[in-house]
Amino acid sequence: MHRSVINRIKRILINLLLNNKEQEQLKIVNSDFPGKVHYWTYDRFWLKRLIQQAGSKKISIKNPNESDIPDWNAYELDVKGGCVIDPTSIFMEATK
Repeated sequence: MHRSVINRIKRILINLLLNNKEQEQLKIVNSDFPGKVHYWTYDRFWLKRLIQQAGSKKISIKNPNESDIPDWNAYELDVKGGCVIDPTSIFMEATK
């Protein structure tokens, strides 16, 4: 099948399966991080354990819009245009 036909089919399926917000998130992820490579993947349990081993005591699970850092939302580190850049991310914060 020709590449342009496959791309057209993909766009049709995306329009049928995803709502507008999900389509925007997909655009952000695909445009900002093409070919992004991960060398390690952690779940909440192992990430917390690793942080504890590094000497941190106060560890909390956050969402991308919250932090103990003042004016956190102004930085837009994990959010762009109100959408989470990578919805599969784990957000944790720790202090020693």
